[in-house]
Amino acid sequence: RISPYFISTEHFHSASQLTKLGESYAECMRDENVETSLLMANTQRELPLMLAANAALYRRYGQDTCYGATASIGKTPVPEDRITLIKDTLTTGQSLAQHLTELADTGTKVTDIIVSVDRMEGSSLSGLTARRELEKAYGVRIHAIVTLEDIIRAMKDGVIGGRVHLEALVQYRA
Repeated sequence: RISPYFISTEHFHSASQLTKLGESYAECMRDENVETSLLMANTQRELPLMLAANAALYRRYGQDTCYGATASIGKTPVPEDRITLIKDTLTTGQSLAQHLTELADTGTKVTDIIVSVDRMEGSSLSGLTARRELEKAYGVRIHAIVTLEDIIRAMKDGVIGGRVHLEALVQYRA
C-alpha cells in the first residue's frame, strides 16, 4: 500500500511545539488512567517527546515519574517498574514489537503505550489492526491521542484543513 498521507512528530523543533505535544501525552495518560513508574521513549527519535510528556505530567498533575530511554539515559528499568512507552505514530507496529520483545527479555514489562497518532493500519499477520494485534500479543494497553478516524472526522467537520485530501483518506481507511 502507498499511503496518501504522512504524519511525523520529528518536525516538532520548537519549545512551544514540544510543550504542547508533551501536554497532550500527559492529558491522554490522565484521561486513560495510566499508572506508571517509568516513562520510556520507544526509540531515540521519541526521546524529546518522552521528556516533554514527563515534564508535563509533573507540571500539570504533580506526578514525579522517572524516565529512561537507553542504558545510558535515565533510569534503567527493573521488573517492578510499571513502564509506559511514548511513541510518535503507530503504523505497522514493527518497531514497537521489537522494543517490547527486548524489554521482556530483560524481565521488564510495558503496561501501556501512548502514541500521538494511531494510523489504524491493518496488520499483515491477522485481520486485526496493528494496535489490536500488539495489545493481544504483548498484553499492553495502547492509547492514542488521535486516530485516523479522528483526523477524518475533524476534516469533515471543518475543524482542520486539508479537506481536498479527505476522499483519499477515507478510501485509504477503507
